[in-house]
Amino acid sequence: MNPPMPSRCPPGPFTCPASSNGERESSCSTFANGDNSNDVGVAVRGEVRVRILERAVVGMVPLLGGALCACTWHFFYNSESLEVLVALQAALTVIGNATMCIAAYRIYRSSERSKNL
Repeated sequence: MNPPMPSRCPPGPFTCPASSNGERESSCSTFANGDNSNDVGVAVRGEVRVRILERAVVGMVPLLGGALCACTWHFFYNSESLEVLVALQAALTVIGNATMCIAAYRIYRSSERSKNL
């Protein structure tokens, strides 16, 4: 009896699901190399998928800024001297929503392109 092969998958809750180590090894190496990674049920090359997700993450930065503005304002008991944070939060929320809309459209467009390949 051979011992199970060690997996190249990272340990933790985000390991590749498979019924045996051999299958897990195969699916994880495919995912890591970007040969046939699966993004919302659509085959997308790994490099393209990473670029798309990086754009989505950048789109979330203004939303994080808006959330920090809200937390800061409430931390100081809604101080009138910090009311500028409310306007800043609103602006960052609008910018963040627009950037996430653009990122979602780009993800959709790239998945449609990959379906046609």
